[in-house]
Amino acid sequence: MRIRRAAVALTVFAAVTVPAVATGVVAYAHSSSPAAAGVSSPKGPKKPAKQAVKFTAVGLVTAVDVTGATVTVAAKGGTKDVRGTTVTVAVPSGIRITLNDKRVDLNAVTAGQRITVTGTRAGGVFTAARIQVKGKSASRPSPSPSTEPSESPENDDD
Repeated sequence: MRIRRAAVALTVFAAVTVPAVATGVVAYAHSSSPAAAGVSSPKGPKKPAKQAVKFTAVGLVTAVDVTGATVTVAAKGGTKDVRGTTVTVAVPSGIRITLNDKRVDLNAVTAGQRITVTGTRAGGVFTAARIQVKGKSASRPSPSPSTEPSESPENDDD
């Protein structure tokens, strides 16, 4: 009977002591970090870099910068992070842009058209992966032939 009591007591002692010792070893290992050693960084611990998050913006085109390769969208719908805001989206070369289901270049997109942009957001930078536009295509005004008003013959029947 004494042997059983001693074995149980030893088992309970080991069950309590081993985790405490292991925690002490882990605490000792953590205390050797530069922050615990008295060296502190001015900004605190470094956070991992933010990964790209997918987004969708549905709304109206407010501006297009062909040279800067950006589209500004007044988003009325889409993902929660862009809904109700105006976002400027970078348009990399080679992405799929469709206007009324036909593939076009960025210069065919004009302000006032309905647009759906899907892409990624890394930090505060939105980058398009696909753009779908609906509405009238951009028609470039061509110079119209000048027509001078023809003079009507005057009646001198006074």
